[in-house]
Amino acid sequence: MENLYEKTSAEVPENLTKPTSSFRRHVWLAMGGLILFVAAYTTLTWWFGHTAYRLFSDSFSGGKDAFMDFVIALPNLFLFIFMIKALFFIKRGGDPNQKEITEKEEPTLFSYLYQLADDAGAPRPHKVFLSSRVNASVSYDLSVLNFFFPSKKNLEIGIGLINVLNLGEFKAVLAHEFGHFAQRSMLVGRWVYMSHQIAAHIIGKRDALDKFLQTISYLDLRIAWIGWILSLIVWSIRALVEICFKIVVIAHRALSREMEFHADLIAVSLTGSDALIHALHRLQAADDAYDKSLNMVNHALNKEKAVVDMFALQTNAIERMAYILNEKEYGVSPIIPKESPEKNRIFTSKLANPPKMWATHPADHDRENNAKKIYVSAPIDNRPAWVLFKNPEEIKRSITAALVETAKIKTTPLSTEESIAEQNKIFDKVYYDPKYRGVYLDRDFFRTYENASEIYLKDTSFADLKKEITSLYPESLNEDLEILKTINEEHVLLTALKEKILTAPGGVIMYRGEQISRKDLPAVIKNVDKELVEAQNKVRSHDQLSRSVSLASAKQIGNGWEKYLNNLSCILHYAEHSRANIEDAENVLYNVLNVVMADGKVTSSELDRLLRVANDLHGVLQKVYVNGESIQLTKELLDQLDTKSWQEYTGKFDLVYANRDNINKWMEVIESWTNTIKSALSKLRSIALESLLKSEEYVNNLVLNEQVSEQPAPMPSSLPEKYNLLIPGSERPIQKKLGWWDRFQTSDGVLPSIAKLAVAAAIISITVFAGSYVGTSSLAIYNGLGKQVIVQIDGKELELDPYTSKKIALSTTDGISVRTISADDQTEIESFTPETESTSEMYIYNIGNAAALLKWTIFYGGTPYNNDKYLGAARWSTTNADYVMEEPPSSMSTSGSSTTRDVLDAYANIAPGNLLSMVESKEDMTAMVLSHAKWDSRESPHIMTWLSVAQNFEGFNDILKDRLGKTPDDPLFLRMQQESAAGDAKSKVCEEHSKLAASHPDNGNYFYLKTRCMGDGPAQDNAFKQGNKKWPDNPWLAFAAGYTYANSQNWRNAEKCMKTAIKNEPALSYYISIDLKRIQNVLGKNDKGAFRSDIKIEYLDYIENLEKNEFKIKDSPDYAYTLLNKGDIKAAIEQVKNDDLQYVILRQAAVSDGAEPKVIESALSLSLQKGINDYTIWSAIGLAVREGQNLQPYKTKIKELYPERETIIFDFVDLVKNNNMAAAEAIIKDMRPLEIGSFYSLGTIILRDKAPKRWRANAKGLLFLNERPYFE
Repeated sequence: MENLYEKTSAEVPENLTKPTSSFRRHVWLAMGGLILFVAAYTTLTWWFGHTAYRLFSDSFSGGKDAFMDFVIALPNLFLFIFMIKALFFIKRGGDPNQKEITEKEEPTLFSYLYQLADDAGAPRPHKVFLSSRVNASVSYDLSVLNFFFPSKKNLEIGIGLINVLNLGEFKAVLAHEFGHFAQRSMLVGRWVYMSHQIAAHIIGKRDALDKFLQTISYLDLRIAWIGWILSLIVWSIRALVEICFKIVVIAHRALSREMEFHADLIAVSLTGSDALIHALHRLQAADDAYDKSLNMVNHALNKEKAVVDMFALQTNAIERMAYILNEKEYGVSPIIPKESPEKNRIFTSKLANPPKMWATHPADHDRENNAKKIYVSAPIDNRPAWVLFKNPEEIKRSITAALVETAKIKTTPLSTEESIAEQNKIFDKVYYDPKYRGVYLDRDFFRTYENASEIYLKDTSFADLKKEITSLYPESLNEDLEILKTINEEHVLLTALKEKILTAPGGVIMYRGEQISRKDLPAVIKNVDKELVEAQNKVRSHDQLSRSVSLASAKQIGNGWEKYLNNLSCILHYAEHSRANIEDAENVLYNVLNVVMADGKVTSSELDRLLRVANDLHGVLQKVYVNGESIQLTKELLDQLDTKSWQEYTGKFDLVYANRDNINKWMEVIESWTNTIKSALSKLRSIALESLLKSEEYVNNLVLNEQVSEQPAPMPSSLPEKYNLLIPGSERPIQKKLGWWDRFQTSDGVLPSIAKLAVAAAIISITVFAGSYVGTSSLAIYNGLGKQVIVQIDGKELELDPYTSKKIALSTTDGISVRTISADDQTEIESFTPETESTSEMYIYNIGNAAALLKWTIFYGGTPYNNDKYLGAARWSTTNADYVMEEPPSSMSTSGSSTTRDVLDAYANIAPGNLLSMVESKEDMTAMVLSHAKWDSRESPHIMTWLSVAQNFEGFNDILKDRLGKTPDDPLFLRMQQESAAGDAKSKVCEEHSKLAASHPDNGNYFYLKTRCMGDGPAQDNAFKQGNKKWPDNPWLAFAAGYTYANSQNWRNAEKCMKTAIKNEPALSYYISIDLKRIQNVLGKNDKGAFRSDIKIEYLDYIENLEKNEFKIKDSPDYAYTLLNKGDIKAAIEQVKNDDLQYVILRQAAVSDGAEPKVIESALSLSLQKGINDYTIWSAIGLAVREGQNLQPYKTKIKELYPERETIIFDFVDLVKNNNMAAAEAIIKDMRPLEIGSFYSLGTIILRDKAPKRWRANAKGLLFLNERPYFE
């Protein structure tokens, strides 16, 4: 075995590798942050474990909350396992595709590595692996034990690195890697690095527990909610750990720069100051050449060929690029000057990208300055690094073969000579020729023009064409291109700094040797913009000149060459713009994808946004393929493409549009589609450019040699007349910053990090609190009274507004007392000691029995059915409902096809009649009525109705007396005094009210009360009208006069009076708003300002929803009313064909204008047990009369619905049948608007087109669309 290792002969300063004070300070800062992090993490882990243990112990000991203790213990145990399991892991280092080699196989290499590791003070590599990459790195397995014991290190050696470096440079690279783990100087640093890796693993690990949470979160709702809660807690733990660990990361980031510099100094101590810097220089070319060789491997695989030696391609690529770039120093070791080598610098201070293997390292010029700060002169071993291996060629072939095998396709070998020849086809392109100064490399020079012809100068009549030809590509062009490249790079970096996409090293922005602040960036960028435009214009001027000179030559030569050059320019223009447009749309797609995926979840709106840009890209691709149908290339170009046609070359476009169902698969294939067409366009551009340059050279040479063209130019290709352009600067906008939510989720920035920390800390605090607060009962309190109250319970004082609820946890249920008082005057409403159970319960406190409780079922999937259960108005009760006085979720995931949840709601702020219908118990009903009558505020919209209902219950007189005692002149309570009295008592009350009116002649309220005592009749009606004229703002007189006018169908005056009543008296609003709306309909008005916005009228809301098509959105059967109101009889019937409402709609449809005979027949065949209600009975009678049916069954039905109106209804029918309209009108005088409308509707149904127009108009106006048929 040959020993090739040579120790450096240079004199190395004793303190060269000694850690600086700054380095040590950063080490201890990182250590301190890490210790705090570990302490916090350990504490939280202990708490979850301790809580789980405590609750399990309580559960198994048979405590009263045993089951709940057990239930709460389970998630705490889960969270403990989640926290503790992350510490027990083994992270395997390295790449599974690497090839392991042994000391027996390569003794010289291992001897070299061992000696180098020993000299660096680092542990010898445990295993050595070979890979294809341009890389050398140390990897290792990690576990929690590595907090205390060092892990065994494995070394990866990339053949792409070996293939390029000499032995001295390779030694420097390895010395740097070993330097990270040098025990004599990096012991603490290594410990920090290990801890950093382990802590990061704790945060980022996802395993079976996460899958378990994800699985149960998508199960039945009854189980899924557990997964949701645990997932939220896990998110909070990770968020808290992540943000806290950022302190460690920040400290470690500051340390890492010092660690890299220190590792470089160890390499300097072993190889001198130049070897490592030379390696850095050569690795840039090695990276590029490796990528080119890898592209060649993939290109061959596409043809089912296997490259035998990709590293021969890497070597070839470096040599050819050196020739193309005309740079002798490209990819080779720089020459060390004999004089002042310590001052020699290979890298400039401009911002430069480091090699890929050191992408996270400091900038190259900083590393060079560090390595040469104390210059160590040492000879560099120029032997190839391959001397360390027994059989380099076999290594190259085996590593290449291993890489090829990952493609998993059948191949035939492609020899090294063949693969190099294939690669050289690319490098042999004319535009790679150094004579062109690189002006055609990586430049789309037609994209700046809207039309290809714009690249030519307007005047191409050159005075000395030969001179122009010979000076087309001067050496100065190199400098112009370098200036453009440099300024463009500066512009990109400065803009990225301004937009905070990049950060300057150490926070210091150095620009052209001077330090600038962030606020100076806009001005600096503005200046760079000017310089960039100048540089671009200079190069663009050359483009125009070179094209124009050649075109002038073509004109002179003739024979079709001018047209051919123009055509090739058009092909280039088309290819560049089309490819750029695809790339731009693709860039937007991936920008949006990154934005919507930033937080790991995609919302519906984000998905819609992604679909929009995806289909924008689809449209761009489709347009290119459609344009391609009109492309007919010359045989010369087709031969270069090795195809029969452009359409054959690009293939068929059958990519579907992206939608919600296919977006995942669509995203998987879109890159292959874009890459295919972009590759085709690039190839088209390449061959067109090749042909253009060859053709230009041909015509220019003919001019120079004063020769005549012996061959005609090829026929031009056919191109699409129009295609999409993408002029630089017109690119689609992209989102450069995340939205607030995504920034919050990703902790992007200081404020989002603080917000996320606060939310995570709050959730964990709640979790900790919940774990400490198990086994307690909850109480839901609902205030159904029309006034604000204060509830005193369990040491708490809760203020509740009318018709609102609150929930609290009860610390105990033993001996609690409840006391509720009025918020305004502190009067006690009730106080009691409720009966409570010994175990945890959800209690309901219905203040004053004022609300009706309804338990109902929400259905998620399946066929819903009515499962409502009226629970009455009990003051104190318990419930097992899933949702108590809260809105249940609109959807729920379930393992089956459907699931249900129980919901408990409380109702109070609805019409008293509807509320009482929900209460069966007479005791509850009495308590409810009297409670509202006694406690509802005077401004409550339902107080008038509650007082009216309460007259029939014992105890009302005391309530009214109490009310009058507080406000003796209140007209509402005085009115109730009249209504509740009878006989002599009522006479006495009226006498008292008349006296009040006589003694207070200017009091409209007393006048109203006196007039009410007159009894119904014309005299009373006239008195109400006169009183309204005298006191126009008095709501009670306006109320009375309004209905007096309405009874005589004086709609305008009725409306005016009712609006006044509603405006000035809340208690009247609910009572008359519905009739006011009917009257407004007759008048053709929609004056929403006439109604009180603070009082909800459920029925009017329902009518408004019908009119606004709201039920269409909900796909409700009630939408049939809307359809019928539009005259769409067929659709209305179809809407309710499977609903109980079908018979109601059928009856109304049968008497609607335009009803077909079969609809009428169907309605007539219905029994009176189907579809009859307060509204359809009128339609049913009208149809029966019109069709000559027996009316006796309908008279019987009317007795049930309108017993007091039986005679009048059929008298009206007889009069209408006899065309006695005046008498019919007289019958319905003094009726309410609803009844008037119903009679007019009946008459219109009977008479059809012969009905008075006013009847039809009043029927349509006074009856809402759910109360009548369709009248045109």
